[in-house]
Amino acid sequence: SSSSLSSSSSYFPSTETAMITATPVTDTALTSSPTDAPVELPPPPPPIDRTPDADTIFSLSSAPGRAGVSVIRVSGPRARTALEDLTARPPPPPRELRLRTLLDPHDGEPLDQALVVWLPAPHSFTGEDTVELFVHGGVAVVRDTLTALSRLPTLRSAEPGEFTRRAFENDRLDLTAIEGLSDLIRAETTHQRQHALRHANGDLERLLSEWRQLIVDSMARMEACIDFAEEVEASASSSVAGEEAGEVSHWLVDSVRRDLSTLAGSIQRVIRDSRNCGERIRDGVRIVLTGPPNAGKSSLLNRISKRKAALVSVHPGTTRDALEVHLDLAGYPAVLCDTAGIRDTDDEIESAGVALAIEQVVNADVQLFLFDLATRLDSSENRVALDLLLAQLTAKSMVSAPLVDSLAQASGLTDTPEHHPRQLVLLNKSDKFADACGANEALSHFESRLLGLGTPPLLISCENGDGLEDLSERLTEQVREFFARGVSRGHGLQVTRVRHRQLLELCVEHLLSVLETDDLILATEELRRASHAIGQLTGRVDVEEVLDVVFQEFCIGK
Repeated sequence: SSSSLSSSSSYFPSTETAMITATPVTDTALTSSPTDAPVELPPPPPPIDRTPDADTIFSLSSAPGRAGVSVIRVSGPRARTALEDLTARPPPPPRELRLRTLLDPHDGEPLDQALVVWLPAPHSFTGEDTVELFVHGGVAVVRDTLTALSRLPTLRSAEPGEFTRRAFENDRLDLTAIEGLSDLIRAETTHQRQHALRHANGDLERLLSEWRQLIVDSMARMEACIDFAEEVEASASSSVAGEEAGEVSHWLVDSVRRDLSTLAGSIQRVIRDSRNCGERIRDGVRIVLTGPPNAGKSSLLNRISKRKAALVSVHPGTTRDALEVHLDLAGYPAVLCDTAGIRDTDDEIESAGVALAIEQVVNADVQLFLFDLATRLDSSENRVALDLLLAQLTAKSMVSAPLVDSLAQASGLTDTPEHHPRQLVLLNKSDKFADACGANEALSHFESRLLGLGTPPLLISCENGDGLEDLSERLTEQVREFFARGVSRGHGLQVTRVRHRQLLELCVEHLLSVLETDDLILATEELRRASHAIGQLTGRVDVEEVLDVVFQEFCIGK
């Protein structure tokens, strides 16, 4: 039998039978659109009572609004009682879907016919007794069911992320898996989904546990050399051929240092991958449109995003702020940013926009320089934008660009050896030429000016769409190469959050301190701190100040 609900009452069988023996997952096609009316939740609950008998929570766990099916979750010690109160019957066998009529406990009025499932602890998402109600996704059905639950004693509405927090507190998930789950919910591209799923499934946690276990083992061996030096030497001397008993401790310490040196190298590779592209998997590769005013940057943004995301005007200097749209390029996430036209101006607001534009360009992963094919590259309109292009392609000391240098300094921009943006030069308005001969002549002028810079220009027209398919292919290839060159060989796991990278950097700092000191007591303390840093990453030690931030990313029903 199908596990989904029909909008017709004739769907429901007259007798109750087990339909499936696993927790169902709703079809994402049944979720509502943003235009649907939101579900009205019950009034805010009174101050939260954290006593065991009062700490049973409920919420809508599917998207709000009209849908074929909506899911309501109840978790806590009184979840079973709540199900009995709503159905006036004992719960079904664990983990089996059954058809039930939901009743308002206040007056016995039928609310809906729903599929219900009873998940006793600890075999549930939260690790607590849990009930899930699969009701029809009408606004009134969901609202009245939530209201009925709110009238039951000791039940309250869940806080954002509270179901997931309980899973963490009951050791059902570690912090990296929870963050992966959050990223999975927000994933918009194939590669974001794949990477988030690996984290949600615990792949990163297992790698971190291996690293932490190696640190703990190394710490134990060093402490043994400190506290039980004579016993260590006596037990080890028989298995280390040719070593004097007095040298065994040194042999053990050297062995530990070799292991830690290898571990530090592995973590440093993950940090480098994270900085290069791991965090971009979550946030998207930054592609920045730049060039002189009226070259067609906003028109190109609208063309690529397939919607009117930016205002287009014949008046130069219309764009002042950085405008971003998110793209899916063959499964890779990207952010396309439109910026103010680059030129020398006395207008204070426009000057601020130009400074912001240069900051965006310098920090981009892919830079799209757009010029008007109908104007000469060395014209006054193009001078500042051309200087910026040359500054990105060659050594800045070889370029006379005082405006670019002063704005870069004002923005506090610094070069980083690991940041190597790619450039694409685009020549727009090819449709302005009566024939291909004139366009090719103008193109030859640009090519000769840019000769030797390794970035042949691409001819496009935002007016009729010529060349945009080639541009899409070039962008996709640039993004693909960005991720390919940013990943070291090995396990292939990347950390996608700044918090992850910073804690790993702290761990490496302590490991390197161990390798630089001959004081075993100090080395042991550094190992303890390194272990603590990884423990903070997984949430196993002292992360209370991080938890509120992490769980705020979730919606109320998760």
